Amino acid sequence: MTSIDAPAVRAMGAAVTGTGDQLAGAAAVIPGWEYAGRGAVEGAVVCADEMAHAARFWQITVEGLAGLVRGYGDDLRAAAGDFVATDNNAADRIQTAGKPG
Repeated sequence: MTSIDAPAVRAMGAAVTGTGDQLAGAAAVIPGWEYAGRGAVEGAVVCADEMAHAARFWQITVEGLAGLVRGYGDDLRAAAGDFVATDNNAADRIQTAGKPG
């Protein structure tokens, strides 16, 4: 018979989801990057425009990564729950099968 430490897997899932939340938080502040280049080069409007585009692309990338990481955390917690349910079901069937009819 196999076994996993379901509470530990759930805790890992929660930690991974927390990391996804931190990534989402980091993505939320990226739009402010477009203002970081203002005044860096006098009269360089292109720098500000390019910085805004770069910031948006980074935001999209980091938001996507956050979603993937959160999804993995959800999968870990679901797997722990599925294992416990399956293990309990198997134990019930074994107990029932062992009882004389």
